[in-house]
Amino acid sequence: MPEDQYRIAALLPVEPEYCNRLLEGFIDYATEHPEIELIQMPYVRQGPSPLSEQPYPFDGCVTHLSVRDTWVEDLLEAGVPVVNTSGEWWNRGLSSVGFDGGNVMRAAVAYLLGLERKQLAFVGEATSESVSFIRMREFFHELVEKAGVPASSHEIGRVAEIENRLISIPPAASEALQKYLRDLPKPAAIYCEDDYVARVVCDEASRAEIRVPDDIAVIGLGDYPVARLGNPPISTIPQPGSLVGHRAIELLHHILDGSEEPKNDTLPSPPVVVRESTGGGVLADERFMRIREWIRDHACEGLTVGDLVESLPMSQYTFSKHFARLYGCTPGEEIRRVKTERAKEYLRTTKLSVERIAGLCGFEQQGKFSKFFKRQTGMTPTEYRHDVAEA
Repeated sequence: MPEDQYRIAALLPVEPEYCNRLLEGFIDYATEHPEIELIQMPYVRQGPSPLSEQPYPFDGCVTHLSVRDTWVEDLLEAGVPVVNTSGEWWNRGLSSVGFDGGNVMRAAVAYLLGLERKQLAFVGEATSESVSFIRMREFFHELVEKAGVPASSHEIGRVAEIENRLISIPPAASEALQKYLRDLPKPAAIYCEDDYVARVVCDEASRAEIRVPDDIAVIGLGDYPVARLGNPPISTIPQPGSLVGHRAIELLHHILDGSEEPKNDTLPSPPVVVRESTGGGVLADERFMRIREWIRDHACEGLTVGDLVESLPMSQYTFSKHFARLYGCTPGEEIRRVKTERAKEYLRTTKLSVERIAGLCGFEQQGKFSKFFKRQTGMTPTEYRHDVAEA
């Protein structure tokens, strides 16, 4: 093989759905660089080592290692460049590419804190053998407790069902999870290790007659199809593995040609995708549409944001945040906009006094109305009527 040609192995386990996204990124980069020959070497995590005897048939490899993939030590001893895309083996000096797990956790916790629930919980599938799981759980507790909110966690336990991307768990794990969900102070919010765990939590909550999102709000990780299938659709933080895969093989390519040093590279975390499991999504959007129509019809009757939020299973802060996401303004701003437009219409199309118009727009005193109108438009009601008449 010529010196400027590189054979790179994609050593990926077949179980995680995320690895399909990584492979897409590897393929995209290799397609753009004909000097790279990409070799796919899938393996089963509980099976034998995917490595053949030395010399290895590749110049470097991109991986997604678990703590059980001890065969990577053979690659390190042989001096084969490796770029990893998981949170494991971080203490062995491997080059890595991924999302900053700390920032992902901060985004999830910040979002859940905004829901103003009595307790926040972390639910994962892994057991104590997983270093990354332990770090996730401990950092979750640290962030939540620092915010002054009680935190707890529950481990479903290592089960083949979730590892094989199924959304059912054995009876004993189901019973334990339902008990944990029933014992949580309500309303609570749960951050799950990934979307498959989140779907299990939602399904087990339904079996235990626990309402999602009213009793427990649930957010996952990954934005896999399972988050959009079933009821309710699950809020999640996307993990675009194709971007990680593209950058991982790019880094390995540059390490091989000497243009980059081995290093750890992190990509910015995507924002939360809000769906019905935390009070957002299509059904919630329809409800917000009706609320906006109610504002249009009743803003001039002394309507307040507090009045709007009374019948909703969320705090005023969360309501305002979701409303702004949909319409680009807060509910308070929308109320003021409707009152201002109604006042302009009266001033343009009628000869009613300013005092009368103030009453029709929900103001008991003309002076307060005039100050409000000038603050919104830069003109007093009389000045606005005069300018319209001259136009």
